[in-house]
Amino acid sequence: MWMLRDRLGAIVQSTDADEDLLEENLRVICPPRYEDPWDIVDLLDQAAIRTWIGEEELELIVIDHLSKAHELQDERDLRPVSNAALAIARACSCGILFVHHDRKGQPGSRNRTDPGASRGDSRFSADCRLRIGMKEIKDRILLDVEKCTGRRRPEAIWLQQGENGVLILTDPPATRSEEAARRREQMLEIVSQAGPGGVAPRALAAELEVSERTISGYAREFLEQGLILRIGRAQGTRYMVPNVRELSGPSSAPELTP
Repeated sequence: MWMLRDRLGAIVQSTDADEDLLEENLRVICPPRYEDPWDIVDLLDQAAIRTWIGEEELELIVIDHLSKAHELQDERDLRPVSNAALAIARACSCGILFVHHDRKGQPGSRNRTDPGASRGDSRFSADCRLRIGMKEIKDRILLDVEKCTGRRRPEAIWLQQGENGVLILTDPPATRSEEAARRREQMLEIVSQAGPGGVAPRALAAELEVSERTISGYAREFLEQGLILRIGRAQGTRYMVPNVRELSGPSSAPELTP
């Protein structure tokens, strides 16, 4: 929660917002100010939460994180948690947001997390009016609405870390086809600047951070289009653009391989 306050403070400063709003509209209950454990399933704790919400006139409660909000031994059935949260939200006319982390992916899996193995049963997920997933992808953060009750599901939101620490809206990362097109353009540019000696597939692969097999695939397309020439064979393979070969002269150029 202290990290949240720091981030909100940075947002206030970068947007020239009223700093008093941060103190007026945000209430934090966590150690060291609040040490006592609480359980949303417990009736006495539910009453205390309702009283606190009413006294502070809160409209949104953020609970970070879900497993700390109850003392149930079996998290496969979270109906008592969802029932209690819904009762509090309806009684106080407020929203309750649970922060919940997905479990790690299975060993050997390409996925860093396994959303299907999240704690809790399907009833808890079904009771939620809104579910937003937050994932880190490359240098961006994806906010994806997994469920939205009562209205059309909004488009995903992409965020990126700004220079002042504030998350800013940004475009989604390039798709695989867009990245491949960009690498092809880079390859042509590198080959065109290589001069009479050409450039080796290994050097292209290192520069573009792909395999030599990928470079060979790009080269086949360029050869068919007449955009480049291939000289030499095997480890001696080089790529150059046709006009460079013409300028270098036939006597100084290596053997051309179609």
